[in-house]
Formats: sequence, structure tokens, C-alpha cells
Amino acid sequence: MSAPAPSPASLCCCRKSSSGGGRCLGESAAAAAAAASSSYTTGWRRRPPADVASASNFVDFGLRHFHLDLRVNFALKEMSGWLVLDLLPLVAGARTLVLDAHPSLAVRAVDCESGGAREPACLAFRLEPFASFGSALQIDLPEALEVGTPLRVAVRYAATDGPAMWWLDSELTCGQDRPLVFTQGHSVSNRSFFPCFDSPAVKSTYTAAIRVPDDTTVVMSASRSRYSKAERVFHFSMDAPVPAYLVALVAGNLRHADVGPRSRVWAEPCLLSCAAKKLAGSVERLLTTAEGLFGQYLWGRCDLVFLPPAFPMVAMENPCLTFMAASILESGDFLLIDVVHEMAHAWFGNAVTHASWEEMWLSEGLATYAQRRITTRAYGVNPSTLMNLFTYEKGFCFVSYLSSLCGDVGLFDGFLQDYISRFKFQSVVARDFLDLFLATFPEAAQKEGVDFQRWLTGCGAPPHQPDLSAGAALTRPVREACRAWSGGRANDTREAPALLEVAGWSTFQVVLFLDCMLDRAPLPHEAMSQMRTRYASLLDGPNAEVQVRWLQLVVRSLFYPDLPRLAAFLQKHTSRMYAVPLYEDLSAGAMRGVAADAFRQTRRRLHPDLRRTLQQIMARGQHSADAAPPLQPPDAAVVPLRDVDVSA
Repeated sequence: MSAPAPSPASLCCCRKSSSGGGRCLGESAAAAAAAASSSYTTGWRRRPPADVASASNFVDFGLRHFHLDLRVNFALKEMSGWLVLDLLPLVAGARTLVLDAHPSLAVRAVDCESGGAREPACLAFRLEPFASFGSALQIDLPEALEVGTPLRVAVRYAATDGPAMWWLDSELTCGQDRPLVFTQGHSVSNRSFFPCFDSPAVKSTYTAAIRVPDDTTVVMSASRSRYSKAERVFHFSMDAPVPAYLVALVAGNLRHADVGPRSRVWAEPCLLSCAAKKLAGSVERLLTTAEGLFGQYLWGRCDLVFLPPAFPMVAMENPCLTFMAASILESGDFLLIDVVHEMAHAWFGNAVTHASWEEMWLSEGLATYAQRRITTRAYGVNPSTLMNLFTYEKGFCFVSYLSSLCGDVGLFDGFLQDYISRFKFQSVVARDFLDLFLATFPEAAQKEGVDFQRWLTGCGAPPHQPDLSAGAALTRPVREACRAWSGGRANDTREAPALLEVAGWSTFQVVLFLDCMLDRAPLPHEAMSQMRTRYASLLDGPNAEVQVRWLQLVVRSLFYPDLPRLAAFLQKHTSRMYAVPLYEDLSAGAMRGVAADAFRQTRRRLHPDLRRTLQQIMARGQHSADAAPPLQPPDAAVVPLRDVDVSA
């Protein structure tokens, strides 16, 4: 692991500008920066902060490296084997090692080697309750260890159906021919994959040996890999330190295609050609653009793997191997923007990581800012910089505010390069970031109205919002179309064609239009029917981002003719990002019976965490239900849901 970052007092106020000239701002400016720094108190030096989401005693041990040796058993839906941890005690007299674990883990034995012991000792252990999302694995050490004494602990265990483990039977995969398993660790789920220090404050290197059945391919978030065909073992090595939540694997019927000199896509065979065609050449172009802004890409490979619809997120920034939902392949502009966002995490989130989940904006806010800098540099003014379609916006607004304080976006890009260089492969808190900013731009502290504490701890809208006026040409026709539909002007033959034509719109504009209409829901049945007819090709297309918003509009407006499409969508898309908003809308109104029917039909295919979430949503809807209208209006022309073939 890299050496600890220097304290603020040791930071030099000299830096190179992006044009290559040097400057020194002197002691008075540095003093002003120190004064501004004192206005916020979050921070740690040399020892990580406490993590309320972790049951482990990671502050007492340094994790140097860990190794996973696991066998994948699809029949049992189990990964079993060994975890080996190489540790160094950081405090004298430590007698207990506590790791984050989960009730779904079956821990079978714990051994340890320490000091000059010739034989490993078998250790006593117990699994204690901690929280709804995990347990504490308490391991009694053989003796009180001195600081710095090497300690190796081996845990024999099996992982089954915990929240990190996604076992898909063959019929639930895209190809429907072989089973597949993937893991998803963000944010505190990997404790159900392997016992660990499950905190972003802890980073280490790792290796893995994954043993699989014939005709199964494994990929991991690792920098190097090789395959031993005789033993059917995939070997992996991650040479840079990463937090536990960024360890991930996929095992199944996977193939790959190169899309650049350091990038390839992995997918089931039925998806591979589509994924490769859509990304060929783009990844390297974007990666080169990002390197020009934020410095060298540190992870070697920049691969992507496309997963079945059960994947719970749009994408996940696992190092060297971004995980993406296959449904995003048909989402137009969203595909490349999501690729860029996860790519930005290679610098902001993976190389430099938030030390606490309470300050996740350090990763997501900076990554969102970096994403928009990359797309602007690569494509010019891009819709993703204008329409605020992504989450993590408040963090982005804060980073944009800091950029405005320094007065030059190029200088701020240079500062972000310095930030990555200074803290790479470490975990940081807000104070680390702001200390470096104020040491680099001490004059910013003297500007009127600067109040970092309000940004970091205040509620509500951000004090500063970026100028989005450059997007007016894109948003104006969208707003006009929304007003036309809302004001009943959609039938005005004199202006309707000009106002309502969306054929030339980007995906972002279509999504913004539907979001605007959702704000105006419920819409009259006549307006919904006209919209359905006018935009049939768009609404019947494969773009899930468009479909989910239209179907939310269907639910909020009680537009019963599109219930079969809604049912089919819920059958096909079992990902949290699509299921939760639809179930929330369904359970809040007269269509709650549709949610119950869809849940019964898809229950077995839902991940346990998502299943519980949907049950809670439906329970809340049931408790708040008044006398609701019947599920179907008395119209014989409408097909009852129970008679609709919703097989996917």
C-alpha cells in the first residue's frame, strides 16, 4: 500500500500550471488556506476513521494481501474453499480478529500462522449478530501479538445465497442455455462473498484461484489472469490495492471480443456481436481523452462484461472489468455515457477511494464531474452535461463550484491530476481533498461566501448550481412539446407536427420529455391514447430507459390498454433499477393488483434483497389502500391481465 498522505502542514503551495509554468503563492496565501481549512473538521491522518457499517476491527490490523481459492458448484449454488489473509497487527496485545461476514456464510474452520510457528494453529471462532446486512466473525488469536508481527489467517468457508451472490439458472440468462453466477459487492454486500474488512477505508492486493466445471469461463476485477485447462482453474491477480467492495467475478458461458488495444467486451455468445459493434473503437477514444484530462490510466485493462437483466444496477465500476446490464445495449446514448461514468471511476473511486460511505460524494461527485469533462472534450457540448439525468448531482455541483472558484477549468483539471497522483491507491476523506485544493488555490479561501461546511453538512438544494444554459437548444423543444401535450394542443394541426415530432431527438431528449410528462401525470386517457399512437415506434422499441418511463406514465394515468406491455416488461426486467420505480407506482394506486400478479410470476427469479424490497413496497401500498376502483374498467374490449401471455 502506498505511504500515508502528508499532513496539511507539510503540503507545499507550489504547483505546475497546465501550461507548464510554476508559481509560488507564499506564506500568507498558505496561511489563508489553512484558515479556511479549519472551518471544517472531518478528517483522519495515518489511521482510518471508524466505519459504522463495518463490524470488523480493521483499525487494529493492516491487511497486506489476501487470496481466494474457491470452487464453483452450480448444482448446489455454492462457492466453497479458502480465504487466506496476510495481516500485520497495528496495536500491541491484539487477541481477537474480527471480520465482516454474513449469516449466509458457512464458516467451517479457521487456521493461523504467526511469528516463527512451524505448524498452523486451529483457532476458535464464532459468528455474532451485527446488523441486518451482516454479522461479525470473531476469531480468537493464539497469543497477544506484537505490533508488526506477520500473521496469516486461513478461513475455510462456503458462500451460497447471500446478497452478493447472484445465481442464475440457465433460463434466466440471456442465452438460456447454461447457468451463470456473478457477484455484486457495492456497498456492503461482499461480506456475504468472503469474510473481510468490508470498509472502503481498507485496501489491499489480492489473488484468486477459481475452479469451475467444463465449458465455464470466469472473469474477475483483476489486472492479470491465466487459465489452467488441465485443472479447470482460472488464476487472477490484482496488483493494485483495492477495497473489498470492488472484488467481483462472473462465471458462465462467456466469450470475448477485442474493441481496442487494451479493451475487450465479455458477454454471452448471443450478445457478443451487438456489444462489440456498439463499442468498437469508442472505449480507447474515451480512455485516451480521460488520460489527457486526469493522467495515466492505472489499471492496465479496461474491459467490460455485459450481464443478464437480473444485474441490479445499470453499471458497476469494478477495476479492470466494468459490469454492465445487457439492457443498456439498446438504450442509445445512455450506453456510452454509462461507459464514460464508470471509466471516470478508475480515477475517482477506484484509484482514490472515499474512506467512509458517509462521504461517497468524493467518488460519485468527482466521477460525475469527470464524466462530463470527458464527454465535453470528446464530443463537444454533450446532452449528458446539460440535463442532470444522473444521480450524485449534489457532489457534481460542489466539484463544479470548486472549479469556478479556481477560475480556470484547465487549471482545475491539473489539480485533479495532482489529487490522483498524491492519493492514488489510498482511501481519503473530504478534508484530504479540500486541504489539497486550498493548498493549490489558497486565494479561493478569500472569496466572498465560501462556506465548505454548508456544502458538506447542509441539507436541501446545493448553494451553487452549474450554468446549464448551453443546453437550451436541446431542452427548448422538449419543454414546448410537454406544454403542447399538457395544454391540449396536440390536436392543433397547425403546430402539432413541428411541436411533437421527436424523430430527430436524442435518447436524452426523449427521456427528458417523458420525465416532464411524469411530472404532469395523471394525463387524460385521450392524451395517453394519442401519445401511444404518435410515438408507437419509439415506445415499442427496445430502449428500456424509454420503456420504463412510459410505463410509469401508464400506471400513474391508469391507461389500461398498455397493461399487457407493463406485465411483459416486469417479466423481462428483474433488475432493481427498473422494478422498484414501477412497483412503487403500482402499489400506490388502483393498479396494485398488477404488482401482486407480477411478483407472483417473477418471485423465484428475483434476488433475495430485491424480493424483500418489493414485498415492503407492496405492504406499504396495501396498508395505505382506500376503496380502490376495480383493476379493469368495465370494458369488454380490454383483455384481463390473467389472460395475457406474459412469457418472456
